Amino acid sequence: MYQKTSCFKETSTSYTKKIKVRFNKYSRDSIRLYHGLLATRLYIILFSYSLNEIFNETIINPSGQKYEKLEEKYLSTLTCPCTQISIP
Repeated sequence: MYQKTSCFKETSTSYTKKIKVRFNKYSRDSIRLYHGLLATRLYIILFSYSLNEIFNETIINPSGQKYEKLEEKYLSTLTCPCTQISIP
């Protein structure tokens, strides 16, 4: 009876070790670490490109030609805080 119990303990211990090896989320395998590192870098790069960049630039006293170019390029977002526009 004692032999059966010790045999069962050894079997269950080795089975538990196999399960731990098979389902180890935090593997120290160098290839998996490398792939994880690449995936993280790719994620950061793609995430940074997906963000909308907000850029404000104030141009003081633009010429008429400069204003027209800005209006063509940024029609939907161009704002002019001026109360008067004078074109010479």
